[in-house]
Amino acid sequence: ATVNLHAVEFQRVNETPNRYAYQLLVGGRLPEGTNAVKFTVAASNDAHVGLSGVSTGHHGEKNELVLGGWGNTQSVIRGATQGPELVRVDTPNLLSRSEARPLWISWSDHHLRVGKGTVVGQDEFMRVPLEHGHTTPFKYMLASTGFGSTGDWVVTECLKDGEGDESCTA
Repeated sequence: ATVNLHAVEFQRVNETPNRYAYQLLVGGRLPEGTNAVKFTVAASNDAHVGLSGVSTGHHGEKNELVLGGWGNTQSVIRGATQGPELVRVDTPNLLSRSEARPLWISWSDHHLRVGKGTVVGQDEFMRVPLEHGHTTPFKYMLASTGFGSTGDWVVTECLKDGEGDESCTA
């Protein structure tokens, strides 16, 4: 087994109600230079993540990731809140209300990627290129549930080029 001495476990839990309204995760801004986040979510469906370089509001500029949407059958990445889909993939039973599922998101090499598990880069299931309009480094991570689902979120690690950052939830 490999031990990452830079990995830091956090216990900050954010609960999202059955209401489609984004709220900040990670206690505010992501640490400077962050380009990947590991987290768990327990939700029956529709775990939404917003990544933004400038906005903390529900309708502000962001990339929107819908995880386990459409009755926990599909996931998408959008360039804006409820914007056109950039990619849609089948993800049956990606989420569980009774089990916190580990997921990761990374944004490096001009791509936004999403995967399952605790190792960034493994079990990737969605990817889109980051276009010129979305090259601002992401500074905020927001979360929402709704559409019949509540969620329990734990951000477990922020990474800068593969190295953990203990200020993730500062």
